[in-house]
Amino acid sequence: MIQSHEIFYAIEQEKAVEDIRVNHVQLWPIIRLKFFEELRKRDGISSRIVRISPATVKTLIKTFFFGLPNLFRLSRKKYWIFSSSDRRKSLGGLYYDRVVDAIPDILPATITFENPFPLGKHYPSKAMPHKQVISQSIFYLGSFLFARFCRKYKIGDEHIIRELLEQYKVNINYKKEYATFRGQYYFTLFVLRFCKPKIVFMVYTASSMGYISAFKRKKIPVVELQHGVINDKHVAYNLRKPFDAGFFPDYLFTYGDMERHYFGEANYFIPLANVIPVGYYFLEAVAQAPASGSDLHQQLKARYKLIVVFSFQEPMADWSLPFLISAAAASPEYVYLIIPRNPAYDFEAWSFPSNVIVERDLNIYEAMKIGDVHTTINSTTALEAFCFGIPSVLIDIKHMAGNYYQDLFDNVDSVTFAADMDSFIEAIAHAKDRDRGKIRAEGDRFFKRDYDTNFRQALQSKGELH
Repeated sequence: MIQSHEIFYAIEQEKAVEDIRVNHVQLWPIIRLKFFEELRKRDGISSRIVRISPATVKTLIKTFFFGLPNLFRLSRKKYWIFSSSDRRKSLGGLYYDRVVDAIPDILPATITFENPFPLGKHYPSKAMPHKQVISQSIFYLGSFLFARFCRKYKIGDEHIIRELLEQYKVNINYKKEYATFRGQYYFTLFVLRFCKPKIVFMVYTASSMGYISAFKRKKIPVVELQHGVINDKHVAYNLRKPFDAGFFPDYLFTYGDMERHYFGEANYFIPLANVIPVGYYFLEAVAQAPASGSDLHQQLKARYKLIVVFSFQEPMADWSLPFLISAAAASPEYVYLIIPRNPAYDFEAWSFPSNVIVERDLNIYEAMKIGDVHTTINSTTALEAFCFGIPSVLIDIKHMAGNYYQDLFDNVDSVTFAADMDSFIEAIAHAKDRDRGKIRAEGDRFFKRDYDTNFRQALQSKGELH
C-alpha cells in the first residue's frame, strides 16, 4: 500500500507547487503541512490541525491572562522560546517542559511563550520550575486580529492548488491559511517595534512560518529544537524542492548525530552545517531522578507477570486501542498501562478488560521506569525507551511502525516489530529477557550525552549566536 508521505512527495515532485504565489509570497510552504494532515486521513489517522471552535475559543479566553505580567519584562529578555503546554512532564513535583526547560538555566534572560491548545490549559505557574512564561494566546489573538486586514491579494497559478484539492479530496481553506500567515507576520513585526530578542528558540516551526518570517526579516536567528522523530518520512523536515528560506529556521538542534543523515543536498529544509546535535536534557534528568510509582509497581507485580507500558498516540486511537484490547484479552497474565500524552483524554467510548489500565498519574518516562516492556506505534518513545533500558515491541499496523523505524532498528536486538496480535504477544514474552544495560548502551547512538555542555558549544559554534 502506498503511504501518504510517498504520495505527498510525488505531488511535490510532479507539480509546480513552488509557482503558487500570493502577492509574490510562495503559498505551498504555508499550507503543505495542513495538506498532508488532511491527506493522511486516508490512512485512518485523524488530523491534528487546530480549528476555531467553541472549545478553542474557551481555551483562548481561559488562558489569555496566564503570565501576562511577564509581558512587561519582555524588553529585558534576550532569548525567546515558543513551546507548548502538552510537553510538560512531571519530575520531582514540578512540571518541566521536556524540550526547553534547561535553556533558562543556561541563558537566564529567557522568556517562554507557551501554546495552551494541545493540552487545553497551562499548568499553574507555581508548578513550573521557571516562572517566566506567558501564554501564547496573546500571539494567537494578535495574529487573528492582524489577519483581518489581509483582504486584497492575488493568487498566481491558483489552478494548481485547486486541482490538487479536488484530485485528493483534501479540504483546506488556503486563503484563510495565507491570511493567518500574514497575521502572524505583521503582529510579530508590531511586537518587535518595542522589544527585540537576540535569539528565538522554537520547538516546532511548521505552524509558525509567519512568526519566523518576521524574525528573520529583523535578522533574529531562529533555532528549532528537536521534539520528536526526524527521519525521511517526516514531511515537515523533508523538502525535495527549494523554497524561500525565510519560512524555515536557521538552525536545528537535534538529539544526536543520527538526524544529520537526513539533511544535505537532496533536502532543502536546512543546510547540513546548521544541524547541530546537543542531546535531550529531560531524559538525562529523569534517568538520574528517584523512581516514582513504586507502590503501583508492587501492586501490579503481585497480580501480573509483566507490566507492558503503552505510549498512546491520540491520532491513531482507532487502530491501536482495538489492537491493545484484543492483545490484553488474549494475555490476561500481563497488565497493559495506557499512558496518554494528555492526562485528560477521554476514553469513555472504549471498554477495556480488567488488565488494561489508563494511568494518568505517571508520565511515560516514569512508567517506563517501572515497566517490563514498552510498546507504541511510532511515537518518539521508541527512541526514548533505550535510555531507561526497557525493550520495545512496536505495533506495526499498516506498516506505520516499520515505515518510521525499520531501517533505524534493523540491527537492534531490543526492538521488535509486530503486525498481528499473536506475534505481538510472543514478542512481549521474549522481550522481558533483554539485558537493560545492553539496551542503554544501544541508545547511545540516538542521544548525545551532556546536554548543557553541548548546548553551550552549539551557541558558541556560530558567531551570530554568541
